[in-house]
Amino acid sequence: MKKKTSPLRDKPTGELFEMLADLQNQYFRRRFTSDPKRIPNPSKYKEIRRQIARIKTVLKERDAKETQA
Repeated sequence: MKKKTSPLRDKPTGELFEMLADLQNQYFRRRFTSDPKRIPNPSKYKEIRRQIARIKTVLKERDAKETQA
């Protein structure tokens, strides 16, 4: 699991926030603008949700480190 988050840990916080906003926008567009009967790639929803969760985890860890210091 750490292998998937390690590239995210190397990125600056601003870039992570940009990635998060972009992924949330993608998820919203896919979720609410497509016809439910004709979803082109349903596994993409799961992949986007997990990537959002990974980014939020890294951001939360950084915030916890800053408050401890």
